[in-house]
Amino acid sequence: TDVQIDGQPLGAGSYSVWIIPDTARWTVIFNRSADAFHLRHREGDDILRIAAKVDSLPHVETLTIAFPVVDGNAATMQMHWGTTSVSLRIETPPRP
Repeated sequence: TDVQIDGQPLGAGSYSVWIIPDTARWTVIFNRSADAFHLRHREGDDILRIAAKVDSLPHVETLTIAFPVVDGNAATMQMHWGTTSVSLRIETPPRP
């Protein structure tokens, strides 16, 4: 199903997700190479880039991706690493 990520369209399909962390914002990238091994990022295959505002949470040792809010046609995807967290809003079209 087509979705919107923080208001930006992303077509139905399979993607790899890449993150470029920074102190104030993380760039979250959805890339058409779904089966990519995360050592080489092919920028030419990027479908969507989102600049996500950084929040602080208690420390976690490993990168964690969770969906703490799921409600009808929307969800929040939260990525958390160390004491840094970013959240993206994912929305699907309403069902008829």
